[in-house]
Amino acid sequence: MNRLLEALRRPVLVFGLLLGLAISGLLAIPWFGGSPADPPQAPPVAEVGERAPAPAREEPRPQNPREETTPVAPAEQPLEISALVPAEAPVYRPDPDLAGGSLASQRSAPVIRPGAASSLPEVRALGPEHVGATSNAAPTLYWFLSGASSVPVEITLTSEGATGPLLALRLEPPIGAGLHALRLERHGARLEPGATYRWIVALVPDPAHRDADLVSGAAVRRVVAAGALTEQLAAAAPAERAHVLAAAGYWYDAFDTLTGWIQSEPASEQLREHRAALLEQVGLAGVAALLSAPAEPSKPAADGP
Repeated sequence: MNRLLEALRRPVLVFGLLLGLAISGLLAIPWFGGSPADPPQAPPVAEVGERAPAPAREEPRPQNPREETTPVAPAEQPLEISALVPAEAPVYRPDPDLAGGSLASQRSAPVIRPGAASSLPEVRALGPEHVGATSNAAPTLYWFLSGASSVPVEITLTSEGATGPLLALRLEPPIGAGLHALRLERHGARLEPGATYRWIVALVPDPAHRDADLVSGAAVRRVVAAGALTEQLAAAAPAERAHVLAAAGYWYDAFDTLTGWIQSEPASEQLREHRAALLEQVGLAGVAALLSAPAEPSKPAADGP
């Protein structure tokens, strides 16, 4: 024992002893079951300075040429009819066949007598002096007042040879000045093909004395449009419709077409000039001048119930 303690005090012997024990331990490992167990696996840890995976970047989608974003152009304004109508005014060509075989005068002008009627405005049924033609079963007929009326207005439509009127209207005052429309379709009145009708507009200052009425009248005849006219209208541009109708002898239809356009474009001087030309061509130059004035109402007055 003493010898052992003494040996331990010597450094060389101590170093040798420790080295021997270490070598013995290493050599003994295979003898107890082979290689050491695999170390446990731990979740990976990002090293300092390593960034976490960036989110997947969405690649730009190829653009479909049809889906390209382009500036939206402002909506085009509808082209006004006045910019499309022919520069020349329509020319009305009366046709004796459309008038029933004769262009004899049928229009009546009011006769102003002394008395209450002398203070009344002028009234005019607008139509050719002879029998005017229409292709519509229920056309719109127009009449004109030079000033406001404070007396009733009566309108009658009678068929040639009929015992009673096809239509009888009474409009109560006040009745405004200007252009007025009698829409037969609204009143359920229809014209028979080939029949001639007389329509009268009367200002009635004294119902007890009808001889004091201020009366204006015209005549209209319905003639179904022939195939040639139908083809012309189909081939013509819409803005030429009034010209085609006037040239074919259908005065009422041409006037109604122009008036409808003027309601949509009341400031159009060209449309007013074209309508005035139709009036002048049938002897209504005075009315044409008044309707062409800027003071004309933009809408025809109501034609009754």
